[in-house]
Amino acid sequence: MVCKKLGITHAYLCSIVKKSTGNTCMSIISGMVIMNAKSQLELYQSSVTAISDSLNFADISLLGKYFKRYAWNDPFRYRNKG
Repeated sequence: MVCKKLGITHAYLCSIVKKSTGNTCMSIISGMVIMNAKSQLELYQSSVTAISDSLNFADISLLGKYFKRYAWNDPFRYRNKG
């Protein structure tokens, strides 16, 4: 959608982002999703299911897998870390 509005291809956008930041589009997006998830886990008492819903994951298990992949931890353990 962003590419369409800018009138460029997805590949071109990704190459510009990579050249400008040194990071891939996916790593930037993943970092933002994880930051959002971490802040919700730290600041709010919402259930992990509610957080999963707010981040548009299909279900809690997908959030768990995503969180483990990019944050190297389980969302429940992250919340209870102290």
